[in-house]
Amino acid sequence: MSLSTGVKHESKYAIAMEDLVVIALFSPSNPASSPPHIPQTLGTAFESPGEALVNLYEVFESHKRLFDMKSPTSFMETASTIRMKLVRNREMPHFRHLQQGALSALQWCIAAYALSIHPDSSIHLKKLAMGPDRTWGFGLVATRRICKGSTLWEALGMCPGDFSASHSELSCITIAKGQNQPAGAKRVMYGPLRMVNHRCRSFNAEFAFIKNTSAFVAEALADIEAGEEITAYGSSNPRITFS
Repeated sequence: MSLSTGVKHESKYAIAMEDLVVIALFSPSNPASSPPHIPQTLGTAFESPGEALVNLYEVFESHKRLFDMKSPTSFMETASTIRMKLVRNREMPHFRHLQQGALSALQWCIAAYALSIHPDSSIHLKKLAMGPDRTWGFGLVATRRICKGSTLWEALGMCPGDFSASHSELSCITIAKGQNQPAGAKRVMYGPLRMVNHRCRSFNAEFAFIKNTSAFVAEALADIEAGEEITAYGSSNPRITFS
């Protein structure tokens, strides 16, 4: 199954599993490290136990070598393997009790974030010092030169099929005409694309929707050099269509 054509998850599952994956994979392993920073969550409350974070991180780390950029299907396949390991292990009760909708969203988030941090990816999700006060946050950074007009397929975002779950308003987007949900509907976006930071000036990318799906990617508006942050403006109204 393609990452861009998966099922429309319920917002309550998409938000909860997005937050679980992001906190598990990107929070500092040593809270006393300097400078510590915990990623912002989409949900208004994070309810997964600490044990679940450790379980997910350890199983992900033990399988991440199986993600292969030369085999796009390996991302969903490996994420499925990780999902099964978590569910079948009796020492990981949190995952055994998740609904199927939550497990499907979990698998998608694992695959999408694995793509964004793979050694061969054109982008990496990284902790960055941002703004004049140099506070820490997360953003997407080019790992090599990206030419103007290139599609950043590793920077993938997805929308759930509803807007009912409580959320932080951190990452909202409007469904475009030609997608598989009502045009103009407001949705929360989850996945690595939500980590693209907003810039009023000197932005170098824009959001693009993928036709007949609930997915979005980014397209480079200018040449982006290795080490440069990927930024966008007006991302709530994507304008480009991909078949």
